[in-house]
Amino acid sequence: MKMLLAGAFALAVFLPVCASAQSKPDTFVITKTGYSCKTCTPAFTVKADGNAYPVKGGAFDAVAIRLTSNGVTEIHMKGGKVVTTINTSVSSDGRTATTDFTDTSGAKPAKGFAVARRVEGSPKGANPVSGSWQVVDSSGAKLSR
Repeated sequence: MKMLLAGAFALAVFLPVCASAQSKPDTFVITKTGYSCKTCTPAFTVKADGNAYPVKGGAFDAVAIRLTSNGVTEIHMKGGKVVTTINTSVSSDGRTATTDFTDTSGAKPAKGFAVARRVEGSPKGANPVSGSWQVVDSSGAKLSR
């Protein structure tokens, strides 16, 4: 039962809409200096400079964003401790995003992944993860503890 609850929690945190039948896409706006997740719970906007910034209303109280050439790493913290690391990379054609995550909030780390398809493009010059994404495969989100 605990594993089932942990899996449901992770889906709700890592795949904001996936836990609710993925009726709406996940939307991100990422520039060289900022990261905004419009569909996260809670929705938030922070600087994308690798430093931790406070976020209110969620299972974490701070988030740090690190940009890569083809994606982004999102680090969630609670009480100064890293509880979640989410890596998203976009395929070379820009149509597919793969997200892998690690949740260290429990007694044992949990890992998983999901695949999403782009449903709305990103602004010119923005990070490749910018835009809207529909999760098409969350079978890797079945956590193993």
